[in-house]
Amino acid sequence: MHSSSRRAPARRFALALSILSLLALLPSAASAARHHGRHAHSSSFAAAVRAASRRSHRADRRLVSQARHLRACLRSGASCTRLHARVQKAGRSFTAAERNLAAKARRSGRAGASSSAVAHPPTLHVNGYKLSWTSLAHASGYVLVSAVPGQPYHYTYVRSSAATPPPVPGVTVAYAVRAAFKSSHWSNVVKIAYPAAPPAPTPTPPAGPPAEELNLKAAPALHVSGQTLSWNLVAKVTAYILVTKVPGQPEAFTAVSGTSVTPPAVPGKTVTYSVRTAVDGSDWAPPVTIAYPAPPAKEPAPEPRESEAAAVGTTTVGVDTGSWSGSLISELVSGGIETLRVQSGAARTVAQQAPGHIGTIVIGQGGAIGSINPAAYAAEVLSVSSATHPQAVEVLNEPANPAFWSDTTNAAAYARLAKAVHEALLTLPAASRPAELCSWDGGEGPNSHWGAAMKAAGALPYCDGVTAHAYGGKSGSDGGALGGRRDVEGAHAGSGLPVYVTEIGWPTAVGQPPTGDSQQWTEAQQAENMTNFVAWASHTGYVPMVIFFNAVDYGTNTAYGIETSSRKHKLSFSTLAGLSS
Repeated sequence: MHSSSRRAPARRFALALSILSLLALLPSAASAARHHGRHAHSSSFAAAVRAASRRSHRADRRLVSQARHLRACLRSGASCTRLHARVQKAGRSFTAAERNLAAKARRSGRAGASSSAVAHPPTLHVNGYKLSWTSLAHASGYVLVSAVPGQPYHYTYVRSSAATPPPVPGVTVAYAVRAAFKSSHWSNVVKIAYPAAPPAPTPTPPAGPPAEELNLKAAPALHVSGQTLSWNLVAKVTAYILVTKVPGQPEAFTAVSGTSVTPPAVPGKTVTYSVRTAVDGSDWAPPVTIAYPAPPAKEPAPEPRESEAAAVGTTTVGVDTGSWSGSLISELVSGGIETLRVQSGAARTVAQQAPGHIGTIVIGQGGAIGSINPAAYAAEVLSVSSATHPQAVEVLNEPANPAFWSDTTNAAAYARLAKAVHEALLTLPAASRPAELCSWDGGEGPNSHWGAAMKAAGALPYCDGVTAHAYGGKSGSDGGALGGRRDVEGAHAGSGLPVYVTEIGWPTAVGQPPTGDSQQWTEAQQAENMTNFVAWASHTGYVPMVIFFNAVDYGTNTAYGIETSSRKHKLSFSTLAGLSS
């Protein structure tokens, strides 16, 4: 990992390179005398620069506006997928506009202006933080260029003969100016050495606009500590724009609050970051980089417990009880259904009522994935697992399902949760350590991109298996009787891990519309489909558990239960009891 801090010689060397490069870019004043031409060329150049400058300002304002909308959305906990996309689009437009302005501003034509007044470059002076230069006849505007070490040259169109650029704390910046004529030449180079950013708001500069206006546009002083980025508070600004540059990928823009952020890790890559205030015309911080290590090799799977060792090569079968406890639990277990899937809130009660019968516990039912503290979540998993002794724990329920989660593309946050859970479970003895299950399809079926995103984010090394919710769907040549076998096959092929089918089912509200996951079936068909799926799963060799959804009917058409809503057993109750044994 790297930060923007360098030793003094390195800074002086980098500054010297920047100035030399800037000088090489600027045509000499002597060469100006050799150029001759017409006003038409100059007017065309000035118009092009002004148009490019207006486009750059519009793109800047659009990026700031979209970033502020995204920040407000993220703070509310709502789904911000569309706003994320708008910020990316605005960021790319801003980058393109900046490059266009740079291309226009760098042009120097073979033809010069007819007035001898513009054959000479302006003379640039610096007073404190303020730049001023000699006015040239026939010049309706000027182009100011700044050279910040580590950044591309930045060009600004200025109508007057003075400007106070946004400061870049702790950095020496080189400046030059030219008239907005195609034949004009660059001035002398001047430098401003900006002091390092203090912990308090930047003091009033010696010259220029009011301090508050200037400070809002100042570049933050960006630093790296481990994998966390931090910067000083610029005036009273709490909204910032972060740009991320991963090698081989387009720039990514997002909005952040406060003065620090820990970006999602990109294993095996060195990533470049910069930040600015979410204020029109503000300056970017000198970039910093973080070199992320390659993902760790997966540790050997723990030895199976005695109860599991006897079941090697078989598929455990059970039912989802959700948040139920009480009489239903004892009814299921006494009826021969050995394995239960429960929600974390009911797990301790179920463990007391039916010790040893919890197959898997679902921990995390909805909200914003990115708002979950990994350490606190891992502590909850460890506490519940130690008290209830399940066979497995599931890291969140259906993380790609927008009905439950507001940030259904936040695979990076999910990977952080998986890592924290993995490290917490390693503190348990191997014989009592539950398997850690990560969602592959996100609850969205075989066409979901969640598994690939979760894998790319580095979650898989921490998972002992993946889950799939293998519903048959509302259509298909078999009407969905086979269940989501393609989903299960894809999960295994994509992850290389065992696939736990923690939800699958066939509702029996015949005459009602299909659900979002399934057509309606008779009770006899439901029982037959369950039998056929378990037979198929047990022959795959990579499906250690099948949990049917669910224990009791609810709603008008969501009659997935093995009991009706009035608690009458369906044929599937005895069928599941036989499969469970």
